[in-house]
Amino acid sequence: MSATTVASDRPRWLDNLRRQLSGLPGQSHFSAEELDLLYRMGCDLFDQGKYQQADRLFNLLILFRPLEARYLFACGMSQKAQKRPAMATQMFCAAMLLDPDNPAPVMETAECMLLLDARKDACDVLRHVLAIAGDSEAHAAVRERAVQWLAAMREQDRGAVA
Repeated sequence: MSATTVASDRPRWLDNLRRQLSGLPGQSHFSAEELDLLYRMGCDLFDQGKYQQADRLFNLLILFRPLEARYLFACGMSQKAQKRPAMATQMFCAAMLLDPDNPAPVMETAECMLLLDARKDACDVLRHVLAIAGDSEAHAAVRERAVQWLAAMREQDRGAVA
């Protein structure tokens, strides 16, 4: 899992909410550099297959920055890796709300829906991935995964009819 995320234009209401939350008690326990270090540590733990430990760090980060899409996305990835697709979907949906131009959490939501046997909904979400990804080179890998899933599902449907 990469520690970088795709930048997007955030809605004004989200920026206002972030400003309001930044003044709450507990928001200044860690500096931005310290939070970034914790995030990188969580990503390293995830890459090492230590999903439960990574999950603890990502949840801690969410406590301090609940509107940080990358923390929610990372927590969703650790939940998915621990075979908790329902919980992962919640994290990915929150990340989608905060970073609506990023197709990655949408793609992960679709895969979780497939794990939860919500095939029709997953197909709709995969089409949404394609719409968000568009022709952007930055989203090429996510777009390709969505295309592959849709093709596999079509092939499976053909096999079921035959």
